Amino acid sequence: YRDTLALIDGKGLTGDYVLEVKTTINLPLQSAAQNIVNEELALAGEKYHVTQGAAVVMAPDGAVRAIVGGKDYEESQFNRATDALRQSGSSFKPFVYMAALLKGYTPGDRVVDGPVSVGNWAPRNYSGKYAGRTTLSNALAHSYNSIPVKLMIDIGRPAIIETAHLAGIQGELETWAPMVLGTSALSLMDLTTGYIPFASGGIPAKPYAVLEIRRSNGDVLYSRPTDGSTALPRAFPEEKVAELNTMLAAVVKSGTGRRADLGFAPQGGKTGTNQGYRDAWYIGYTGHHVTGVWFGNDDFTPMKEVTGGLIPAPTWKRIMMEAERG
Repeated sequence: YRDTLALIDGKGLTGDYVLEVKTTINLPLQSAAQNIVNEELALAGEKYHVTQGAAVVMAPDGAVRAIVGGKDYEESQFNRATDALRQSGSSFKPFVYMAALLKGYTPGDRVVDGPVSVGNWAPRNYSGKYAGRTTLSNALAHSYNSIPVKLMIDIGRPAIIETAHLAGIQGELETWAPMVLGTSALSLMDLTTGYIPFASGGIPAKPYAVLEIRRSNGDVLYSRPTDGSTALPRAFPEEKVAELNTMLAAVVKSGTGRRADLGFAPQGGKTGTNQGYRDAWYIGYTGHHVTGVWFGNDDFTPMKEVTGGLIPAPTWKRIMMEAERG
């Protein structure tokens, strides 16, 4: 609706009261995604103190196929997929690793998961333990916290921020050290958009939902170009995306995202849990769809130990089973 109003304003079309708008939304998928989010909330709500969820499904060219802004639109019109800014937690880490790959690291490079500090900030792992010598791929799969910090110390924060923006993230990213663990507040739509280049072989895209606008008499007022003129330039070399994809596939096969495994398609993804369990995320993709799921509470109260792998990952799987049908 907002996109339509913006297009109408941009073209100075103020005299029309009846317009026909053709959108990118897949209605069966839209209603399925809403039902799935609501079912998961009904199942988990009381046990895990979680009251809200959101989801967005996009094609790798940015076409929005489904968008769930919350549990009940009649109850609250606030769109948690586009307007809620929440800490992304570990679902931000792929941008840190991509920045490292661009600087010459490889998925098989061995690093030490152990204590690290920047000034008086000394992050620990979720488990409280350290894994010792491990590969970058394994560190991302199991979401170890010390490794992104060590990568940041080596390659610098500006490289990581630039990589995230190249991927398509529009939101403002913090410049202090903890930003590598996802302390910047982003919308679900923005964070999911950042994963598009991983699904497309390195080409970012802007989300869009409007294909065509017509007057009631059939005159076409707007038609989205299909000649490729809206495509954005390549952000990352294809071979670097391929390396990151092997790492994000390991998250699903052997890491924190196992509950998202579709079992039939090449896929990658990343769980995210912020400090204090206020936000839980799973962002993942196949060659056909890039999908993000978030759960939390509007009042920022913590959930009961809800991680990205616990509720968001299986919710993502259910939505994607519908999206990938056929």
